[in-house]
Formats: sequence, structure tokens, C-alpha cells
Amino acid sequence: MKKNAEQKAPQNKVRSLLVLGAPGSNYAALPTSLSGDVLEKAGGINVAKDFKGVENFPQYAALNVEKIVAADPEIIFLMIHGGDEKETEAAFKKEMKQNQAWNSTSAVKNDHIVVLPADLFGTNPGLRIDEALALMTDKLNQVRK
Repeated sequence: MKKNAEQKAPQNKVRSLLVLGAPGSNYAALPTSLSGDVLEKAGGINVAKDFKGVENFPQYAALNVEKIVAADPEIIFLMIHGGDEKETEAAFKKEMKQNQAWNSTSAVKNDHIVVLPADLFGTNPGLRIDEALALMTDKLNQVRK
């Protein structure tokens, strides 16, 4: 089934940022992470692909707002890990909309901020990987021009 989802991913890629939000910190998922790999297979361009991984968490990088703004993501995916999910989501969206740098991105301007289900993206989805890939492909398709 994985091949079917990959084959459905259109050629026009969507500039995307995949953020892991945890209490007190946010990281950009790199292509070497499971979710970053899913993003690329679904037809997204990971705008953080060249960021340097953090020392103890090499599949993720510190958010570099300047580089992210320059890359102008068309969609921002948020994976919430730990803490109160609704509280983390609300704080993240509030920061994005109030911060002048973030709100200059196409994703924030067009309200293309997607909170991904924790059961598919907060941990290893295992046998549900096809479901995670299909969901991300669908969200990217909603943004494609």
C-alpha cells in the first residue's frame, strides 16, 4: 500500500515545515526522522532539510526562524509530544500569528497550520505508516496549486 500512496504524490512539491512541539521547546524534523521521511514521500519539500541536527536528537534541528522565513513554507505541520496537546497547539498557533517573522510566511498567512494526530506522528505508527503517509499526502494536496 505504501507504493500506492507514493505514486499518488504529485510532482509539484509543497514547501513544508514539520515541527515537533514539546513543552518548552520546538524542533524542526529533518528528512532523517521518520516523520521527515514521510513528508518527502508524501510530496513535501522539507524547508529544514539542510539544518544541523541537535546533539542529543540528531533527526531534529533547532528552529531557525530567519532561514524558515526565507524558505517561505506553504504549510506547517505540528507534531505535539508530551504536555497538554491543546495547550501546546494554542500556544504554537498564537506565537505564529503574533510573531512578525512567522506571520510573513505563506503557511501562516493562509492558515495552513496542521496539527498531526499523535497516534500517527508523535510516536512510530508501526503498521499504520500507510495511514500516516495518506494523511500527509491529503494535507499537502489541499495546499498544492
